[in-house]
Amino acid sequence: MPPVAEVSISGFSFGGPIQVSAGQTIRFSNLDGASHTATSGAFDTGVIGGGQSAEIVIDTPGTYTYFCDFHGSMTGTITVVAG
Repeated sequence: MPPVAEVSISGFSFGGPIQVSAGQTIRFSNLDGASHTATSGAFDTGVIGGGQSAEIVIDTPGTYTYFCDFHGSMTGTITVVAG
C-alpha cells in the first residue's frame, strides 16, 4: 500500500497540487489556528479545526479541484492516477 499523501494547510493555503494513486489515503493536516475544509463535488473533509487532520480516499482516477468552505480563495488540486 502506498504511503499516506500529506496536504499541509498553512498560511490559509493548501500548498501546491499533489498526485496520488487511486485508493491512496490523503491526509489534510491543518497547521493554521483557523478552521478549514477541503471540499469538492467528490469529497468533503468536514470541518478541520486548528491542529487537527482529516483523511479521504479517492478511488476514481481524474483531476479534482477543491476549496475551503470558509475561505473561498483557498483552492487546491489532486490528480488521481490508476494504481
